[in-house]
Amino acid sequence: MSVSRIAGPALGGVLLAAIGIPPVFLIAAFCYLPLLTVVPILAVGADDQRPAHGPRLRDAARFFRQLAILRWALLTAALAELIALPLVQMMPAVTESLNRDAADRLGILVACVAVGSVVQGCC
Repeated sequence: MSVSRIAGPALGGVLLAAIGIPPVFLIAAFCYLPLLTVVPILAVGADDQRPAHGPRLRDAARFFRQLAILRWALLTAALAELIALPLVQMMPAVTESLNRDAADRLGILVACVAVGSVVQGCC
């Protein structure tokens, strides 16, 4: 598990509660500026030659069937995306329905997602 997947939502939750949604959105937008400068530089140096015989989908499926750990990882990731992602996307609507201090409550909910990630990683 990546530290950024834990620290990012926790920091975002604290910032949302402290300064509100528009400034945090602006900070998030500015975080993409380094990416916009690095990608064109890397794209110039990339070699566009493709292998004559690339891996096929059937080979990948066979590989996943052979290793139980990969099947488990794929199933876990799919279930997390299926269950947790809609919950995270619905957080603004849930906090808005509370009708008071929506930014504070959204910050707390986002921080709870980070705490849940830490707890899940420890189990």
